[in-house]
Amino acid sequence: MYRKLRIKIALSSIAVLLALFLGTIGIVYAASYRETLRADQEMLSRYAEAYWENGNPEGLDAPPPPAPPPGETPMTAMPQISSQFYSVEWNEAGETVSINNPNTRKITDDDLTVLAHQIAASGKENGIRNAWVYHTENRRGHTLVALLDNTLVASSSSTLFTNTVRYGLGMIIILCVVVWFTSGLLVRPLERKEQEQRRFLSDAGHELKTPVSVIATNAELLQREIGSNRWLENIIAENERSSELVQNLLTLTRMQEKQTAAERVNLSGIAEGVILPFEGVAFEKGHVLNTEIQPELYVQGNPQQLLSLVSILLDNAVQYSTAGSEIGLALSGVNHRAVLQVRNQCPEMSQEQCGQLFDRFYRTDDSRTGNGHFGLGLSIAQKVVQAHHGSISASWENGSITFTAVLPLAKA
Repeated sequence: MYRKLRIKIALSSIAVLLALFLGTIGIVYAASYRETLRADQEMLSRYAEAYWENGNPEGLDAPPPPAPPPGETPMTAMPQISSQFYSVEWNEAGETVSINNPNTRKITDDDLTVLAHQIAASGKENGIRNAWVYHTENRRGHTLVALLDNTLVASSSSTLFTNTVRYGLGMIIILCVVVWFTSGLLVRPLERKEQEQRRFLSDAGHELKTPVSVIATNAELLQREIGSNRWLENIIAENERSSELVQNLLTLTRMQEKQTAAERVNLSGIAEGVILPFEGVAFEKGHVLNTEIQPELYVQGNPQQLLSLVSILLDNAVQYSTAGSEIGLALSGVNHRAVLQVRNQCPEMSQEQCGQLFDRFYRTDDSRTGNGHFGLGLSIAQKVVQAHHGSISASWENGSITFTAVLPLAKA
């Protein structure tokens, strides 16, 4: 149980750290990309302004930033992504007026012209197309498309991203080791505390067995000497209840400490065998016991514990069912699972109360006290189901409560 808890703590911590890491990297890259694109667009805009003023500035470098107003701090230098600008200008008739292509090995004049017309046809003033950052302007019937080669930036960003992922994965592995070690430190005190609690229950149970046995023996001898009376009968009855309590506590402790010995068990046969003695008990209390058991359902587990599971659920139904009501037991195979359901009528219960029924010594009201039961039966049933890798639940609907135990079927 604590190993599963440790795994959950480790996985949840790693998931949070991973989300924070990826979120931070994503924000940083998005902000850097946006800033780089803004810088490129601003340089292109200044290039276009200089172009209209000076004509075709062959090989024009990025223009210097404008001078700040008097009394203000000069603007920091714009990052120089590339000093080579490409541009194409054409008139209203679509005739090319000028081409600025500083690197014909990168792109030919014809390809540059086609690219510029495609960009202009998109209707966007600024943007990115393939490895090019572009800016378009229309003045005096002429169209200008200015471009910057973004290959170097894309390559640098890709390299940076690759390195970030590579070293980030290394850091994540280190974090996983640290988180696993830390989760062990967190869980260890809880595990130690439960072990101490189990040891206490086991020691207390074994210590109580002796006085309970002595009281039973003395009460029996005294009954032979003086005969039966109501005080002596009360002592014997309470001693039997105490013996049952001690036995249940020891059963819970043993189930928590030991793994279930697994063998192929016919759960259908166990359920049919348990029903017979309970039919008489149910009849005496005015109940009608209806059963529906699918034959030959096999599970992997401990037959004695599975017998206890069915007995506990039936005994609980007989003890707490409304007088003269019907009790139902159904066992069926659904989706490679054995589904055991025991239903009986009872006063209305909330879903929260239904869940608390499996807590040790829990009682919904005073009607469950003084009946020879200590509220440990359903806790034992839950431990049996958990030991067999199954689940158990309770639900109230239309005046009846249904206990449902689901166990995996054994492979054929």
